[in-house]
Amino acid sequence: MTQFNNTMEIFKLLDKSNCKECNKPTCLAFAAAVFQGQKRLNECPHLDREAIGKYDETESNQMTMEQERDEAIG
Repeated sequence: MTQFNNTMEIFKLLDKSNCKECNKPTCLAFAAAVFQGQKRLNECPHLDREAIGKYDETESNQMTMEQERDEAIG
């Protein structure tokens, strides 16, 4: 899992829509919460799964399991 050095590294990944769907008032506030460990990247509904998987170990493991399941079924 990639570690972030500061809030702005996380903020750059976000779409900056300030949609509040993550229960934070702005994308910058969400990025700060992720950096502080209060939120996880996968709580942003607008961040694509590939980006989440690159930075979030738990999400990455889940994606791998889903891909394996899809290959087994399909």
